[in-house]
Amino acid sequence: MAVTHIALLLYVSIFILYILSILSLEKLFSHRPKVKSDTVFKIYAGFQPYFFTLWTFTLHMIFVILAILDETSKILKLPVAIQKRLGKTRAFIFNTLLFPSCLLVSTFFWGIWHIDRELIFPKAVDEFFPSWLNHMLHTFTLVPMVIELLLPKKYNFVQFRQAAPILIIYSLVYGAILISLYLRHGVWIYPVFKIFTWPQRIFFLALIMAVQVLFLKIGISIQNTKRPSKTAKIK
Repeated sequence: MAVTHIALLLYVSIFILYILSILSLEKLFSHRPKVKSDTVFKIYAGFQPYFFTLWTFTLHMIFVILAILDETSKILKLPVAIQKRLGKTRAFIFNTLLFPSCLLVSTFFWGIWHIDRELIFPKAVDEFFPSWLNHMLHTFTLVPMVIELLLPKKYNFVQFRQAAPILIIYSLVYGAILISLYLRHGVWIYPVFKIFTWPQRIFFLALIMAVQVLFLKIGISIQNTKRPSKTAKIK
């Protein structure tokens, strides 16, 4: 079986799992279960669209759909212009936003979890949030990252100097939204921010951005190792 067919099969399987996860999330927050910590549930239900994990999961859905369309266009031998557009968009989403954001989510979530899970995902959440869904959002999402990095590649390489400003703006927008939620509603959706002073919060957000940019550099460098020998220059 050709690599393209294998990639298509893998991404279709991942897409199905993602759809099941979305349906489970929708069902989870469509009604109010009887839980001891109603405040925690209200935060997760009421501010669900503002969690960076779900921002990243949305990027995952966009990327997987693009990957499926891209691989399908190759199998069906659609016009070259269509294949190029799909390939470039797929590479842009993956390298510029998805790869650094996905690694950030998994690294910081599980890192803080092992220090003190109450700072990132309070134990009270276990009352209504299933463990498998937690791992789907914070662990399994690394699988398509590995698949995409392992797939052969000849075109559509992204340059770091062009991708970095876009990622930084994306990160700044999220940071501004996170702070505005606190100023408007008095809620930190991530408990870790409660223990910080304002200078520490700003430093922590800056650290997150720096780590994201580092992950961006790593991802692009890995992808650039696939360049044909004549253009094997890392940019």
